[in-house]
Amino acid sequence: MTDPATAASPAGATGTTGTTAAGTTGAAGATGNAAAAAQLNNSSVITSMGDLKSKSPKIYKAILEGIGTNICNKMKQDQDKLKEIREEYEH
Repeated sequence: MTDPATAASPAGATGTTGTTAAGTTGAAGATGNAAAAAQLNNSSVITSMGDLKSKSPKIYKAILEGIGTNICNKMKQDQDKLKEIREEYEH
């Protein structure tokens, strides 16, 4: 299960500043959409990805994009390594 303290913010950022529910940087609720900031703040508990999606679609989207980017980067690294090995044994 995801740690509620890190699930609500990209890359596990915690503290009083960071990405707010509105997707802007600053103290929670200080900038961006006040209604969205009221829905999700530093003391919010997220119990599932569905819960995160309903409370903060922008953070949910950013997390999914980050996961997708990590998968693509890892696949590229693996492909490059296989290409290197194949080239080494072909010569």
